[in-house]
Parts: sequence; structure tokens; C-alpha cells
Amino acid sequence: MRVKRLAGARCWRMVLGLSFLGACTLLLAPVAHAELPKKLVDGLSSSSSKVRIVAVSNVARSKDPTARGLIEPLLTDSDPAVRAAVVEGLGRIGDPAALTPLKALASDQDDTVQAVLKRVLPVLEALVVNVLVGEARDLSGGIVPGLAERLRREVRSAIASKLGPGFVLTDDPSKKSYGATPLNIRSVTRSKDGKTSFLEVKCELTLVEMPGNILRAALGSTAAVGVEGEISKKLEAELANDAVSACAPELAADFVAYVKERARR
Repeated sequence: MRVKRLAGARCWRMVLGLSFLGACTLLLAPVAHAELPKKLVDGLSSSSSKVRIVAVSNVARSKDPTARGLIEPLLTDSDPAVRAAVVEGLGRIGDPAALTPLKALASDQDDTVQAVLKRVLPVLEALVVNVLVGEARDLSGGIVPGLAERLRREVRSAIASKLGPGFVLTDDPSKKSYGATPLNIRSVTRSKDGKTSFLEVKCELTLVEMPGNILRAALGSTAAVGVEGEISKKLEAELANDAVSACAPELAADFVAYVKERARR
């Protein structure tokens, strides 16, 4: 028996409030930024600590998207005044992705570094984006038991692997968060093309801002798995699970892309 897997089809609908804006498209175009002056970037590696401090401050104020990556390595600078300036700069940039390297400075012996760190860490921690993966429902009539919970489990796992620094999964629905909820198995259908039988599973995810449950986007993914010959009841369950496993990472990728784009605005 030969199994055929078809590429999943994805659909994206963006909604603000309850107003429909578009269908089956994901637009996350990169924003153009002018490059930082070479002299400024070179200042970060100057032999003069005073020049490094000035460069760190100016890079942090630049709003350039590469700023965090440029100044973060100087958290290990030999001069505590430079390290303190970097902590201050990372706080100004306001990217919670810097929390991990900043927390590594907990053992820094310099009082000034510790004082700035104590002020900056709570500011960045307040910017961490919470993500909730909510309930899952099977709207297909329960043709294959356990399919909805499998979708939730696999979407949650895929989201966890894609979020990165500055985003955390939460199981508390009362927290202010972006929610991937509900997750639905919309339908499980059979079709036939010549000698090949297909099982098609349509999955969807509704993205809401919580608490408040403000609808922001609806995501959909369809996966079809086929076999030569007829699909038995036993094989139906296997194929349906395979299809959910194909849908889940697509839904998670679109969800994470949307949240990363919107949450930082």
C-alpha cells in the first residue's frame, strides 16, 4: 500500500474587532531601515571605554532593528561602566529577548551594573508576550476519536518551538495574552481520484486577545493524505492523525508570525 501526502493548503483571514479585512493571505513585509553609520558601529569596538559607552548609547537610541544584537555582546565588556551602559541601552530598546543575557549578569560584582539591572529587568519582564493555547473541538462529528486533542497538543508543541525569547506559553486564561483558541477540526472527508482514496482534514484556529476575547484573525489549514485502494476504518484513524500532524505546524507558524508582528507594535 502506498501512502500519498498532499501539501496542506493554508488560509488566513485578518479581522479587527468583527470587521472582515481579507482572505487567504499573510502579509508581513519587512520594513526598510537606514543602516547605522559605520563610524558609530565601529565605536562599539573602540579601545576607549568612553567611546564604547557613547556608541552603545547612540545605537540604543537609534531604533535600528539590529541595535540589540550590536550592543548585547558588550555585556561581557571588561569595563563595568560599559556593561552598565549596555544594560541601560537594552532597557531603552525594550526588547524582552534581552532578558536571558541580562539575567546572566546576576553574578556581576559591580554595584552600578546591579543597580541598573534591578531597574531594567522589571521593565523588560513587563513586555513579555503571553500566549495561550485554548480548547480544541471536533466539529466533524467525532469520526476519529481524540483528533481534536491531538490538534491542540501538536499546535501547542509547534508554537513552543517557534516563539523564541520574549514570548512565553501560559495556561492561565485570565492573563493578558494572545490566545490560539479555539482549535477546531472543521471536517474530515473522503474523496477518490482513480485508484487513490484521500482523507482530507480541515483544521482552523481563532486568534483572540485575552482577556476580552477580541477576535484578531482566523487561520485555516487543510491536509489530505491518500492511499491506493479503499480506506478502511482502521486506516481512516491513522490517516486523520497524519493529516492533523501536517496541519498543526502550519497553523502554529502563521499564529506565531502574526503575534510577533502585532505584539511588538
